[in-house]
Amino acid sequence: MTDFVKIIPAIFALFFAALPAAFSAPPNISASGNPVVAADTEDDLPEGLENLPGINFDADWPKTTKLADTLPARTVKNGPDSWIYETQHFCFISTAPLALASVKEIARVFEGTYVANLALPINSPCNHYQVSEKGKFQARLFEKKEQYVAAGAPPTSLGVFIRTGDLASGYIMAPFSSLDLEKRGKVFVKGSKRIDSRTLSHEITHHMTLGHYRYPIWFMEGLAEYVEATPYSNGRFNFQGNKKSIVQFVTAYGKKGEGGRGIGKKPLVGMSLKEFMAQTQERFLDRQHVQVNYGFAALLVYYFFHIDGARDAARIKRWISIMQESGDVVEADNALLDGRSWEELEREVARRMKNVLGVEPQFSR
Repeated sequence: MTDFVKIIPAIFALFFAALPAAFSAPPNISASGNPVVAADTEDDLPEGLENLPGINFDADWPKTTKLADTLPARTVKNGPDSWIYETQHFCFISTAPLALASVKEIARVFEGTYVANLALPINSPCNHYQVSEKGKFQARLFEKKEQYVAAGAPPTSLGVFIRTGDLASGYIMAPFSSLDLEKRGKVFVKGSKRIDSRTLSHEITHHMTLGHYRYPIWFMEGLAEYVEATPYSNGRFNFQGNKKSIVQFVTAYGKKGEGGRGIGKKPLVGMSLKEFMAQTQERFLDRQHVQVNYGFAALLVYYFFHIDGARDAARIKRWISIMQESGDVVEADNALLDGRSWEELEREVARRMKNVLGVEPQFSR
């Protein structure tokens, strides 16, 4: 993949003016993911209410999250105009038939990212969503890129979350090319390359964490980048080892050149911290600044989760709670400042990012 920036659809309105219809992160240099071995057999799926975390601000930060070795899936519809497959929490609607073993491999990224977001102690909407009552999360898969674009995806994107303001009706879209699906006989199967798990986990995180909440763009995208850059393999996320991987992803192009923002160890933020956190979506997604904005947002989310204050995420959790309850960004920012001025917080961020992450953000006024 050589494109650095995706085309952002015109339907991306200013954040506090209207809910955006599509979320699609600008791509990094290349993709990562891991193939798994899955059986091409129909399975029974778990049913009934689940023991969901609910409000989980007091939970410990996850070290790792993982799926079971086997992931059940079944076919719901077998053509002729669409093919539908289900796992426990997701419904996959495809424009062409898929081998069920390949559905299970793809679904590991979806179900694994779901489990990862459940474990983050930030009270995400997925923590309260019973699929047995409200329906499964939906993913739409497209054989042809033109079908994907015609459905509303940005032309150069590798995956996209379509937001409707409701957790039940939002959905992920992805082309077969991002899933490494190739035709063999009458069905598509998983090829030998890696699934683009980074793009998918980014977009799935949007789906799991947004709902009707109106987070500022820096947190919304920084959180998705945080999950995307966390080490992933075969349904498992390693959060305790994500500091190094996030820094590598943001400052360069990943541990093995598998993708990143490439903004360097002294990123030019181009504005004050207060201005960065108050950016409109239009400015944040501007082609000239988008890589720095996404990259620094990821660092900032990591900072508030793991470095700020007593390193217990207490301030950012208060900020998140206020944003979820009232959406009052001024009140939330005051809780995050916690008696500090914006200038004091900016100096703390610059100093502690340098000491802990080896990154020196360059603010300006």
